[in-house]
Amino acid sequence: MIIPELCFRNNGVPIIKDTEIEMHAIDLLKDYNLSLLKEPQQLDVDDFAESYMQLNLDYQNLSHNGFIWGRMVYDNRQIPVLNEKLLRAEFYPVKANTILIDNSLLENNKENAYRSTVVHECAHSLYHPIYFEMNGYESQGTTACRESDINGSKKNDSGKHKLETDMDWIEHHAKYFSAAILMPKPAMMIAVKNWQERYEETEKEYSNYGFDNLCKDFVNTLPSYIAETFKVSERSACIRLEQLKLNIHQKESKYPLSNIVALF
Repeated sequence: MIIPELCFRNNGVPIIKDTEIEMHAIDLLKDYNLSLLKEPQQLDVDDFAESYMQLNLDYQNLSHNGFIWGRMVYDNRQIPVLNEKLLRAEFYPVKANTILIDNSLLENNKENAYRSTVVHECAHSLYHPIYFEMNGYESQGTTACRESDINGSKKNDSGKHKLETDMDWIEHHAKYFSAAILMPKPAMMIAVKNWQERYEETEKEYSNYGFDNLCKDFVNTLPSYIAETFKVSERSACIRLEQLKLNIHQKESKYPLSNIVALF
């Protein structure tokens, strides 16, 4: 496994730009499975976490109402979990380098949330062990990632994410890494180019028959196409398209898709 070189603040928070996270993701996937960069497809998150990143996966009730989705446990320790039969918290022994996933994410309609959470915790294992060794979290020395940490964060009046505290930055690193691994930039550019070709064919066909409104509706299918291709939520697909400036007509895009540059 490739370990990226990082710089840290005095408190153990890594100093990483989003562009660096993009390249870390590409380097890791190139090492793990190059086809994930060359062909748009869904990542086997369990295999990536266990076989490549050498992490353990375990499943427990992490809170009484499911608001904690995942924990990254860095060392051998006891973690509080909910005993459903007794309706009380109990300490559960967890081995070092274990991702704990809440049982609620194993439900059939939670697959996208499960996938995002696993890779989110992989990011914590890669970027943040020094911080949690130095500072701990909730006196547990582990992460405690909520739905809001994985799916979204506070925004300011301009609509941009607030990154004020150490935990804001740490969760931002993990969210961005998760998106860059599940929807890697080279594969995203290929996927959008494939969709564009379908759009142009549809535009020509609909225009010939005077169905211009149908063609306009087809433009809005890009996020759902990305979500289906990479097995992520449509919301995650929209955010990723925005990150890469690929969310509008590709003629206006930052990246000329007709001339994709090999990034791997």
